[in-house]
Amino acid sequence: SLTRHVEAYFDKKGEYQGSTGTQTIFHKHDDCQMLRLLCALLQTPRANQLFSIILGYNAMHSSISMEKSFLETFPIPKAIWDPAQQASPKQP
Repeated sequence: SLTRHVEAYFDKKGEYQGSTGTQTIFHKHDDCQMLRLLCALLQTPRANQLFSIILGYNAMHSSISMEKSFLETFPIPKAIWDPAQQASPKQP
């Protein structure tokens, strides 16, 4: 349950059970595509950067458990949840 970076796994069939200290995320309508997108977002360098910044020194220099509050306040880009923005992504 201790980590230096964000670890995420999408279990479509629900075959696995997390150990103590593992956070499990569900979608209220069992939308597997949204859960898959969230899993991919949690595996990005940006997620690891936020993890390090928010949890401070402990995230950089020792292994710690990810707090539920980190996931509850994790910023989700609107484009992930808004199908209209997914269809026409903005060019840089």
